[in-house]
Amino acid sequence: MNIRAANTVWPVGCIREHLLVDASSQMIQIAEFLLSKPEGYRANAFEPLFPGLYCRHYFPRGPDKYDLVISAYALIEQPDKSYRKKLISDLWEKTATFLVIMEQGTKAGFSAILEARDVLVSLLIFAIFNYAIIYLWN
Repeated sequence: MNIRAANTVWPVGCIREHLLVDASSQMIQIAEFLLSKPEGYRANAFEPLFPGLYCRHYFPRGPDKYDLVISAYALIEQPDKSYRKKLISDLWEKTATFLVIMEQGTKAGFSAILEARDVLVSLLIFAIFNYAIIYLWN
């Protein structure tokens, strides 16, 4: 659990928002169970251990960016390359500072990481090229 690790390293309250995204209702239920206060200490059904913990089925839209975006074992779950490319682009769009991508230590996981790297390099080159065009235009 990345959230538990982050809150072990940084003091509680230092991280203002945790956003978990998973298409599976069962995975969200498990995450809520693992990240909620013990039953005797809760005021309602889901009272998170850490402040600002939100679980969603879909990736958030809008201009908000996050200092740290972590994708754990999500690329390999995608049905094909186009879905992985879209996911990587969406993750990068939400990243303000750091994007961490983790996959299984297998050949398939390594291939997914290399594919992500290629997508990110192409996005970065496009962004630099776009900036240069805008700069030259002005």
